[in-house]
Amino acid sequence: SAYANSLHGPNGLIDQLESMQQQQQRLVSCEEIDALISEWNVLCRKHSVSPNSLQICHESLVKELDGSVDARLQLPLAITDEQISLEQYTMACHTLSIARRTISIRLSEGVSNW
Repeated sequence: SAYANSLHGPNGLIDQLESMQQQQQRLVSCEEIDALISEWNVLCRKHSVSPNSLQICHESLVKELDGSVDARLQLPLAITDEQISLEQYTMACHTLSIARRTISIRLSEGVSNW
């Protein structure tokens, strides 16, 4: 289950406690366990997820920060599309300006001749 993975899975609570114990070459105190659980609860509230989903939330955030491979592959295509769109927009603006100028000349002549 998701809850079991959050405890026993890779980077789960048990792994974190064992890592702390190995780094400090001593048993982890109850206060340190309480602090770790409190930190998990704070993160759960911050990200509005259940403790069971915290690991999945973390992995998702890491993927967002790293950027997905798909996004990196699509970037050159998006840049090309953006350049094409800008050229089309510029041409449309130029065409519109010419049409407005033509109409304004006709309107001015019409008012002058009236």
